[in-house]
Amino acid sequence: LAFPNHLYKRYSGCYYLPTKSSDYGYLYEPIDRANIINVKIHTDCKTINHSAFSNCNRLTNVTIPDGVTTIGSQAFYNCDSLTNVTIPDGVTTISSEAFYNCDSLTSITIPDSVTTIGSRAFYNCDSLISVFYKGTAEDWNDIILEESALPQNFNLYYFSATEPTDNDNYWHYDTDEKTPVIWKKTTGGYYGT
Repeated sequence: LAFPNHLYKRYSGCYYLPTKSSDYGYLYEPIDRANIINVKIHTDCKTINHSAFSNCNRLTNVTIPDGVTTIGSQAFYNCDSLTNVTIPDGVTTISSEAFYNCDSLTSITIPDSVTTIGSRAFYNCDSLISVFYKGTAEDWNDIILEESALPQNFNLYYFSATEPTDNDNYWHYDTDEKTPVIWKKTTGGYYGT
């Protein structure tokens, strides 16, 4: 570890550094990088460190709380067992190469609070086919998408809690309020799920 041991706090298999607002404000890294499979990030965490989970090849599930505002560069670099990620409300920045080479990642949910997606944030995520955005097309167009931020071929869906009336791609939450469900199109409009 780069800092004296007495500065670190432990929670859910990870080391945290204190910030002005919390003892768990800054997620530094997992305790056992080679064997971490599931992680639930502390609710007081605001920032996920640069390279925090890089090369955690067995990491399959990560729960990021609403308080996080920044996902650092290469935070989940080469986490090739991750299949889907929900970026929580409140995150404003997905830094460069944050999910670089997460080649099992098939879907991601991005909140409308995001203002910047850094260069190559989802580069080499060749299995990424669905991006569920919690805002409108207009909101999406306001996001700063840096060089190669997203893969070339993916389906972008905008959130609509009620049945849409236009022809864009839309999604809503399933009854569990966690799982994205795509609104199905018909020639006459939409029908449920």
